Amino acid sequence: MLASSSQATPIPEFTFVSLPTITDAPPNTHIFWLEPSETHRGYGCHAFHPTGRRILDKQAVPVIYHQGAWYTLRHKAGNSFPHLGAKCPDISLYDVQPQTRIETHEPEAPEPPHPPSEPQESDQESVQDPEDDSLLRAIRLTPLASPINVTSRSLPLMATTMATTTTQTAATTTSVSAPSAPSSTAQPPAGTSPADITTSLQRAL
Repeated sequence: MLASSSQATPIPEFTFVSLPTITDAPPNTHIFWLEPSETHRGYGCHAFHPTGRRILDKQAVPVIYHQGAWYTLRHKAGNSFPHLGAKCPDISLYDVQPQTRIETHEPEAPEPPHPPSEPQESDQESVQDPEDDSLLRAIRLTPLASPINVTSRSLPLMATTMATTTTQTAATTTSVSAPSAPSSTAQPPAGTSPADITTSLQRAL
């Protein structure tokens, strides 16, 4: 006689999961990866150890990260895929929070300054200094002055003295070099004139 359905043992429901890979779990300081040769299941999985060291002993528990939570990983003989075991929220305490990247925009390199273009000659002629314009205007408005009388200026005293000294030196040189000529109007010696002779005769008589 078959047992009634009410007395039958209910078949436990399993949540089967795909075969785990090493990239399925977030970084955790107490989680390490087991190779297929270490699990003896034909596939690799993650394992948790409370010491945080990679030790294969009775404390090492196969686990899996599923939908944001950690679970123990079970595998019943005869099944092709493993299934979830008990939920282990304490393992999440050892998760390593990823650092948020702050996007920094690299400053764009400034463009090199362009060399100033040389102005054309026409531009140079057209652009004038305001001060030059005012100076030219003042020159144009200034009346012409009366002609300047050029008067002869006397030589300085030093130049006159030098000219006089030169003249005197030339005259002295001329007088020394020229021989003295006998004077035609030279007077006879004293006592030889006719008056003197007459006076001497009268005194003798």
